[in-house]
Amino acid sequence: MAIPHTDVEHVMKKTISIATLKESVPFGVMGGDSSESVEVKVVFMLAMEEAILSSLY
Repeated sequence: MAIPHTDVEHVMKKTISIATLKESVPFGVMGGDSSESVEVKVVFMLAMEEAILSSLY
């Protein structure tokens, strides 16, 4: 499973989408070595108008 995100300034409308892929694709691991990746077939795409989780970091 992958959860890509973007900066809020690029969001025109908040939405959540789910994609299921026929073939897995490599997805970069966040917080790890930049060369690390995992194979994913399910992608949750989040477009949020504000950074609601920023206080958790």
